[in-house]
Amino acid sequence: MSQWSTFVNATRQMAKSQLSGSFLQPNQSAATDKSRRPSYYECRWLIEEFHKAWKSGCGVEQRRFQSIGNLERMMAVTAPIAVRLLQIRSLANSDPSASCAGILSKPQWQCLVAKMDPDRPIPKRPPTIVWALEAIARLGGWRDTKRSGQIGWQTMWPGWAKLQELAEGWSLAMQRSKI
Repeated sequence: MSQWSTFVNATRQMAKSQLSGSFLQPNQSAATDKSRRPSYYECRWLIEEFHKAWKSGCGVEQRRFQSIGNLERMMAVTAPIAVRLLQIRSLANSDPSASCAGILSKPQWQCLVAKMDPDRPIPKRPPTIVWALEAIARLGGWRDTKRSGQIGWQTMWPGWAKLQELAEGWSLAMQRSKI
């Protein structure tokens, strides 16, 4: 089982347990619950990274809403984006040679290639996930220097927002060129 699917399963289980008040399902014994605890602990760093991506990248805590409903709606919109950015960074760390096609749509990676290297023709095969991660970060202002360090969430979020705008324009341009 991959780390990501373990994370998703652990998150679902924790959400259910908060609703039911227990980590145990009706058909589980205490022994089964004890054997499951190490996997939750192993996923802890991934959950921490998700919250860091969500809070520092999106700025959930800096936003001042007048009502709890507005905050909940904003959190519902931004949580999937944080998950997607975490997927990109996790896959880049675990399998650097993987294609970005599993996470980015075709218009997204095509316009990213066109934006980052305008003189190069669009390739038939998508670039690697590491290349996509660095390209998204560059859109957000990250510069690959000796002092840059690891790509942070505060550059990933603006880069992702810019990529979404570019991809929407790219899709519209492709539709117009087919007419």
